[in-house]
Amino acid sequence: MMFTKRREVVDEEGWTHVIDRVQRAPEIKNKTPVSSSPSHTGDFEVNSIPYINRNLEEVKRDFFHWQKQWDESLACVELRKKIGARKEICNIKNIVVLGIGSLLSARREARRCSATQLAAVKTILQVLDDNSVPVVVQDPQYVKMDEEFLTYLGWTVVESPRAFEMISFNSLVFAVHCYRSLYCTIANGCRPAFLIGTKLENFDKLEFSQKPSAELNALKCMIEGFFDETDFPQMRNDFSDTKIYWRKVSTQ
Repeated sequence: MMFTKRREVVDEEGWTHVIDRVQRAPEIKNKTPVSSSPSHTGDFEVNSIPYINRNLEEVKRDFFHWQKQWDESLACVELRKKIGARKEICNIKNIVVLGIGSLLSARREARRCSATQLAAVKTILQVLDDNSVPVVVQDPQYVKMDEEFLTYLGWTVVESPRAFEMISFNSLVFAVHCYRSLYCTIANGCRPAFLIGTKLENFDKLEFSQKPSAELNALKCMIEGFFDETDFPQMRNDFSDTKIYWRKVSTQ
């Protein structure tokens, strides 16, 4: 015998749904579930990375939700002050955004973090007050809908290594929470006017030998010899251990 009972269910986005629950006889104890692994929590996978399905309007809705939280935060106010106080030092000609993740990640926290970081880039554009500044975006984890949304913003999505080739003396590079090898690629190329990325001390901790690696030496040479620095304003853990580096006047 079976009967139905009404109950409320809250989904991962915070929406509440009232559904019918069907009551059945207890299932056989040794039945194996399809999967409880975190790698199967999304709607589809690309290269073993789980994603959720979203159309463009849904991606916009999610992004504007997180952007509003960012815009109303003290971190946003502080970022405006820090970039505004230094924008005259360097004549920014383009912004290069690297490795900040997909807006369709199966992990809600990762989607929120990526959206907040993109919102911070939009804040920087507003402070620069120049609609002609192009934004180039590169991340190997992007799927088609990421590209569609970023194109909607008026930004250009490129494949690696094209974005690195577009970094110039007058670029602002936004690369939060990236691997050390990415920053080393920047260090071995044209040094930008601004670099927003992980603080150097974090990579020092990854050295297990007494002699620093060539990668770490290249990174230290760029950051210690070429940039001044200040802390990036914090909001949750979306910008943890992140610095704003800008070119020293002596290297202009």
